[in-house]
Amino acid sequence: MSELSPISKTDDLSFNYHGVDTIFRITNFQGRKLIVLSNLGKIGHIIEVFFPKMIGMLEQRSTLRCDYECKLILGTDCSDFDLMIKRMAMVYHEYGFNENIILYLGLHQITTPQSTLHSI
Repeated sequence: MSELSPISKTDDLSFNYHGVDTIFRITNFQGRKLIVLSNLGKIGHIIEVFFPKMIGMLEQRSTLRCDYECKLILGTDCSDFDLMIKRMAMVYHEYGFNENIILYLGLHQITTPQSTLHSI
C-alpha cells in the first residue's frame, strides 16, 4: 500500500496594495516551496528556481554568493521577473533555506503616485 504524503502547510500572506488585492501564499510541498504571487486572480507564469546542492561543502557555503538556476515551466520568457527572482533567491539563501522554489506568478500593472509597475 502506498503511503500518503504528509499534509502540506500553507501560509497566506495576501495583502491589498493601493486598492489592488494581491494573493501571496507559500506552501511547503514534497520538499519544495510553492509560492503564489498574483494580483490578477490567475497565473500567467510558472518558474522553478533550483539551488544546486554542494555535497560536502555546505559548511563552507558563502553567505555572499548565491547560486541558482531557473526553468520556465509556463508562460513566455519575461526578463521583468529576473531581478525579483534574483533578490528572492538571495534572501532565501541568507536564511539558509535549500529547498527548490516553484513560483506561480500573475501580475499586472499597478499605478502609484511614485511609480508605475508595468504589466508582466
